[in-house]
Amino acid sequence: MLFVGSATLPRHVALLVAGPDGSVLVHDPSAGSVSELDVASLADPRTAVAGWTHPWFLIGPVG
Repeated sequence: MLFVGSATLPRHVALLVAGPDGSVLVHDPSAGSVSELDVASLADPRTAVAGWTHPWFLIGPVG
């Protein structure tokens, strides 16, 4: 799960899953859509996930 939001608060949760070719897919529940995510682009403030431009934290499996 990727938490994204504004510069001051996390406001939205998106689900990240592995794509069939090793890509990362993001499921945005607010739009009901699945799209490919360029993980490196998360450092760019112009990149938006569900309209939010600030990634806050990621919760994922360990192992």
